[in-house]
Amino acid sequence: MILKINLNLTILSTLLALSAGILLQNEDCSHCIASLQEQFSFLQQRLETLEKDANQQPIAFNAELSLDLVNPVQGSSILFDAVRFNSGNAYNNKSGTFFCPVSGVYYFSLELSSNGHRNSSHSLHAKILKNGSPISITVLDSNSHPSWLRRTSSVTTELTQGDIISVLINYVVGDITISGGSALSTFSGFLVQRIK
Repeated sequence: MILKINLNLTILSTLLALSAGILLQNEDCSHCIASLQEQFSFLQQRLETLEKDANQQPIAFNAELSLDLVNPVQGSSILFDAVRFNSGNAYNNKSGTFFCPVSGVYYFSLELSSNGHRNSSHSLHAKILKNGSPISITVLDSNSHPSWLRRTSSVTTELTQGDIISVLINYVVGDITISGGSALSTFSGFLVQRIK
């Protein structure tokens, strides 16, 4: 990306120099040169801003549930404790929360798995919360499924610096286990675009 920005800046400089040389041959074009110089200055500032943004550390995380969560309690948070990736250190695996470090548009994904339950029906709903309000839901509902049940939900949302994202179990019926380990149940997110 940096190479592309530098190349664009070089091309703009060359075009401005060529245009100025051509326009100097015509005495009535002093206002044209001033306009080109103003446009070049604006483009140069924009490219410098893009270069600065491109050099900032990415914000992204991926965490999984390391152990099975047997019969989780309604109203409890899911702590995805095994952090696989945490660029920017915005995810806290002790509290299970993502603390927004910079304002922007973010993407989050929640994937839950449950091993087979031959003799019981069950239901579990888990929500991704933004400052305590739901923005997405993952539903594990089944009537006696003999094999794996796996569900995913994702959401794109705008966050302000300081906003908190977490995962809450808000509905449980019957016996259910959220499967942990081997990337079976994960929570991840990343910054799509900064907002100034």
